[in-house]
Amino acid sequence: MATQFRFEENEKVLCYHGPLLYEAKVLLRELRDDNTPRYRIHYNGWNKSWDEWIDDTRVLKFTEENLQRQKELLESFSYSKKKVDRKDLKRKPAEKEEDAKKKNKRRAKSLNDVETEEEFLQKVEVHLPIPDNLRRQLIRDWDLVTYQKKMVPLPRTPNVAQILDEYLNSKAKLSDSSDGVVAEVVEGLRTYFDQALGMLLLYRLERAEYTDQLNQQPDQPMSSVYGAEHLLRLFVKLPTLLAHTNIDEETLQVLTQHLQDFLKYLDKNRSKLFCEEYTSASPEYLRLAQL
Repeated sequence: MATQFRFEENEKVLCYHGPLLYEAKVLLRELRDDNTPRYRIHYNGWNKSWDEWIDDTRVLKFTEENLQRQKELLESFSYSKKKVDRKDLKRKPAEKEEDAKKKNKRRAKSLNDVETEEEFLQKVEVHLPIPDNLRRQLIRDWDLVTYQKKMVPLPRTPNVAQILDEYLNSKAKLSDSSDGVVAEVVEGLRTYFDQALGMLLLYRLERAEYTDQLNQQPDQPMSSVYGAEHLLRLFVKLPTLLAHTNIDEETLQVLTQHLQDFLKYLDKNRSKLFCEEYTSASPEYLRLAQL
């Protein structure tokens, strides 16, 4: 029997783009060669250059329940972003002019170099596209934790540190790999992950578990405990985080290329990096997490 389309042309829908849901319209629909449906989507209020073909895993009916889901996602994202904004807007007093000139020489900017408030307000968000398979992984991960009350089993194998090391080793085998640059990017990701995990990368259900991990292993970096699931969440936040730094445009372009290459690595190896089965949170834990 032919595959049935779930959505009609010109139907108003909600679509995932990154971790959030947006109002959209189905422009066209068609069947792929494997008889699976796909839809041409226009996001309401967006330039038509953002129109895209997507499969129905990213499309939801325009219902009150899904509108509530959209609201919850937006509130969660906005809360995390405000925490970053408040942290980044705590600036040091202005330096003397002569001291500022000394520090104004061209140099490689690390991920932790923060810009002035004026520059922050003018900054354009960095574009870091996430492959479709990894988008679906993010959606699945969000649904399992937020709605099904399941959790990523810890400690993860491979963990974030092991994934980054393996990626670095794989690049070292290539003769055209940039000497030192990949290692810097990998170390930056490791540092960013350890710093951002507790503040930006956890869903409410996971916070009590994170506190337990810190208490049980106070000297252990969380990049040796958590895995690809939480590392992928970092890439959703990176465009905003990078937009708050003083990285010059040329360096940012190089960095973005390396980050995209790492995303391709995650995509290619997703079957062995992401866990298939999440564990159900116990009633005791749900009470502890106040859910």
